[in-house]
Amino acid sequence: MHAMTDYQDKTEPRRADVFPPDYDDNNISGPGCWVWVLVMVFGGLLAIAIVLTAGFAGFNDGVNTARTTATAVRQSEIARECDILPTDIAAGRVGLVQNRYQSWEAQGSLPGCALSFAPDATRIFIESQITPTATPTATFTPEPPTPTNTVPAVVPTSDTVALTPQATSSTNNALVAELNTYLAEAQAQFDSADYEEAIRTLDAIAAVDPTFQTSSVNNLIYRSLRQQALNEFRLPNGSLAKGIQYTNRARQYGDVLELNFEASVAQLYLDAQGFIDVDYGRAIAILNQIRPLSQNYRDTNQLLFDQLEKFGDAYALGGEPCRAVEQYNVALTLFQNPQVQQKRDTNQQTCSGFGVPAVTPDPNNPNAPTPEPTQGLAPIGQRP
Repeated sequence: MHAMTDYQDKTEPRRADVFPPDYDDNNISGPGCWVWVLVMVFGGLLAIAIVLTAGFAGFNDGVNTARTTATAVRQSEIARECDILPTDIAAGRVGLVQNRYQSWEAQGSLPGCALSFAPDATRIFIESQITPTATPTATFTPEPPTPTNTVPAVVPTSDTVALTPQATSSTNNALVAELNTYLAEAQAQFDSADYEEAIRTLDAIAAVDPTFQTSSVNNLIYRSLRQQALNEFRLPNGSLAKGIQYTNRARQYGDVLELNFEASVAQLYLDAQGFIDVDYGRAIAILNQIRPLSQNYRDTNQLLFDQLEKFGDAYALGGEPCRAVEQYNVALTLFQNPQVQQKRDTNQQTCSGFGVPAVTPDPNNPNAPTPEPTQGLAPIGQRP
């Protein structure tokens, strides 16, 4: 019986315990709390390092952008200052010019404009250091100029230029004395027929002080412009374009008289140049406008002859011999040329048989006239 009981105890299923057995905390295996604390601290430091690195990179980009922007702004300011510098020098603003140069030197380098205008800036600085002194009244009476060319002289309204200094609010006595010297130099240049240099000197005076001796300066520059314009129009090596330019400037000071005619003819001549060997008809038409005004104006006749010959060549090449003959005939009224005569005769023979219809002779009237060519001749430079 007892054995049976032991057997049942061993073979019958037994219910598990509701509560597991207690474990000893001292026997727990795995990482401890300090390890996790170290991991968290390291992760935090790593995150902070990443944030700082990104922020530093962004800061560097910002600094570079700011530097680029500042450089561009400074270059723009330097360009603006360079534009103003010549005006300040011409007006004698010594203080502004000196401050601008000192500012550039403080920045470590001078721009190109500062170097190019340094002599003028030095000059006005030296002039500003001169102690003003009384300037004596000077009267300059030039002797009559000796003609050096065949250009008709313009009759001046006054050959005497008064050189009395006129003090103005924008100039000191030393500057007035210097301008008087320049005016006397311009008068001497005019007297020696060096009109172009006289114009340059007078322009310099007006640039420094537009109110200085306006009557004398304007009178002398008016006469210089007229004389130089005549030289450009009438001398063999003169420039017609410059003559027109001087004439236009002289009109600002008074009546240019005969220069109006000279400028008109010169403009026609320059207009014709644009069509030479490009448009024979237009070139011929403009050159023909010059000949009634001045029959032997420069090389107008030779140019006209050349264009007529080339126009005839073009007609002959294009199979229009009759029109070619007309151009050659007009050219031969200007100059006799054997080559053009030969071209004219050859095309005349072609033109005589050009456009004649085939005609059956009338046996009852063998003396009947031969029909003339049916093609007519067009005016020069035009098609029928």
